[in-house]
Amino acid sequence: MNREIIFNPKEIVFEETNQKIEASKKSTVYILNPAINSIKLIDAQGNEEYIYLDTQDVLKKSFYATLPAEKVKTMSIVFPKIKSEQAYRDMIKNKKYQIKRDNSGPFSKPYSIQESTEKEGQVNLSAIDGTSELTFYLPNLYHQASYILFAQNRYISGLPMKFYVDNDTERKAEVEAVFSKELKQNTVIIPKSNNYFKGYGFHFIVKSVGKERAESSLKSIEIYPFPARFLRALQFVDYKTYENPLNTNPKIPTEYRQISIPKYDTYTSPNRYLVLSQAYDKGWAAYEVKNNNWLNINFPFIFGKEIKNHIMVNNWANGWTIQQTTNNKQQTTIVIVYLPQYLQYIGFILTGTTLLILLILLKKERGEPVNFRS
Repeated sequence: MNREIIFNPKEIVFEETNQKIEASKKSTVYILNPAINSIKLIDAQGNEEYIYLDTQDVLKKSFYATLPAEKVKTMSIVFPKIKSEQAYRDMIKNKKYQIKRDNSGPFSKPYSIQESTEKEGQVNLSAIDGTSELTFYLPNLYHQASYILFAQNRYISGLPMKFYVDNDTERKAEVEAVFSKELKQNTVIIPKSNNYFKGYGFHFIVKSVGKERAESSLKSIEIYPFPARFLRALQFVDYKTYENPLNTNPKIPTEYRQISIPKYDTYTSPNRYLVLSQAYDKGWAAYEVKNNNWLNINFPFIFGKEIKNHIMVNNWANGWTIQQTTNNKQQTTIVIVYLPQYLQYIGFILTGTTLLILLILLKKERGEPVNFRS
């Protein structure tokens, strides 16, 4: 078998994902990303050539699609279900699973029952004071890819079915979910976990606590690679913004001083947004103060003026709109504090005062002189 340049391949083999396609037919395959993919070309005489595709070297370019001018009511994104080593279907029909049963061990009750029945192409799991579990392991699922799981199940009684994906390499559960009591099909996205390993375990569990009977059935399980990263990158862009991408509201860094962990002081001009890059919390408050003396900085809620319009910025940060007033035409000094921290300070003061009083009373009761001089 010769290794040479192949100009007219008959067959193309993607080694990592073990997919074979005929070069003369239009086909869709999965490739690993980010990774180096080994691709083998085979011609009619059996000659082979290897080429290597490093997805990190692929030029990434934005693609724009124009939406209709009228209102869009619904939108769907369709991905094909491709047959490959990374796609699994008919897991129940082909009986590619194991059944595990577990009771409460030495504390199990006489009425403890764990059952499973297979009929009419589905598996029924039930338990009283214990668990019944359907599980299987798929060794070819690369951790650097994302997957989508479709499970057709029916809730019957007791606690609903629980589900989790087991990463045995890192010894943790990657995904945990509780299936719906109403939906007949549950959909679970399994995200990328790392760039190196492969193999996931899947667990469908019916659990009962006490005498209540928990029961659910599974009719079908399908698993396919899923372009979660691609979907996260999709966004709607306004045409005017696309034509003129100039940022009309740019970020302007401002000097600030972190007085303590829950306290900052800074300055800004009116008609701007002041953003604090801390997780949004209603406890954060901003105050306009006249000067930076000790009382204004440490007790701005007494000696300052509160900036009322506290908003969430970028869906996570704290922000305030600095309005134009007759008093703040120039730069304004702002003190930002986390008010719940003052409750902790008050607690410290009350605790110290209480201990001091108890110490004085104890000394008086013993007839000892109260002397706090060193």
